[in-house]
Amino acid sequence: MKKYKTLNEIPAKCGPIFLRLDLNVPIKNGVILDDTRIQKSIQTIKYLKSKTDTLIIATHLGRPTASEDETKWDQKFSTLILQSALEQYLNTAIKHLKTCVNYDAPSPGIYLLENLRFYVGETQDDACFAKNLKGPCAVYVNDAFSCSHREHASVHAIAKLLPSYAGLLLDHELKTLNSFFCPPEKPMMAIIGGSKVSTKVGVLKSLIEKVDYMVIGGAMANTFLKAKGVDVGSSLVENSAMNICTELLSSTHKHKIILPSDFIVAENLQSLSHKHQNSGEQIAGMIFDFGPKSLEMIHKTLELCNTVLWNGPLGAYEFSVYDQQSCALAHIIAKQTKNKKLISIAGGGDTLAVINKLNIAKEFTYLSTAGGAFLAWLEDALLPGIDALL
Repeated sequence: MKKYKTLNEIPAKCGPIFLRLDLNVPIKNGVILDDTRIQKSIQTIKYLKSKTDTLIIATHLGRPTASEDETKWDQKFSTLILQSALEQYLNTAIKHLKTCVNYDAPSPGIYLLENLRFYVGETQDDACFAKNLKGPCAVYVNDAFSCSHREHASVHAIAKLLPSYAGLLLDHELKTLNSFFCPPEKPMMAIIGGSKVSTKVGVLKSLIEKVDYMVIGGAMANTFLKAKGVDVGSSLVENSAMNICTELLSSTHKHKIILPSDFIVAENLQSLSHKHQNSGEQIAGMIFDFGPKSLEMIHKTLELCNTVLWNGPLGAYEFSVYDQQSCALAHIIAKQTKNKKLISIAGGGDTLAVINKLNIAKEFTYLSTAGGAFLAWLEDALLPGIDALL
């Protein structure tokens, strides 16, 4: 089997290195809420500085509208906000460039490029953009496992232009996931959150065959509930995915699916009041979180399991009133892991934000920085960013 090259194979003083990281951290009102992805990238940055005098760091941040006209770039998505955090962890100056293309690195040091997704060519995997993106670099390193499921220029097209290597974090993620899931210790539960069923069709169909229990959380649960004929009021529902939900709910694995039986409901996210309602009642508003009965059901089922995979909060965790069950779930998993009753693997930025807010990260068996790539790997799907390194 063909294997990617790792950092120890990079020749010393190889010339400028292009390092693709995933520093897409959650930000609210100009403040970084969780810098786990920054912290986990530091080891690779430090290692590469022993190989080169000039290191070019590239990342995306959020989902800005791409434009060839830089005056239209929304500056709240600028990577400039990452500069001070990187400088703090590295204890060295970082030079922020206001571009990603046709740039110069005139003196030795660490350079941080502007948001990759400001450019149309990034998400189109455009070869011309990739050529301009690589600039003066002689070597390419992908340490963004969490982006490697996307066929984007900075993880795919650029890797074809330069000698390419896997970063320390990417290599560690893949080796660790393989050690836990090939094969997993069963019984196994998957807890999958998110807003859209359509973006997770493949992983839901794949996972339901591999796990013993599957909890559906986030707004996805609303679509499944509606497909079962349960009233969800004015909750966010993906009507175009109803057939997929019906298919899963009528499959031979339907007994594995766990949906909430009670909810926290409000008129909208800005509403000052909310209430508890049960499945079967007429829902007066929108569902924003699981209720306590649902959490207790998950807790009892978790006690039967040896492994849990968690990707996605149960509710609208960004709002403190709707993070209660996600936080309680994190504590339950952490406690069972600490007591050596459970192997716990959690992935995705939102899930990590919940766990880190509670300061219990060390009590989980493993935390993956990846979200979509983590799920794509579990689905046994092709990861373009990894494939490009081979």
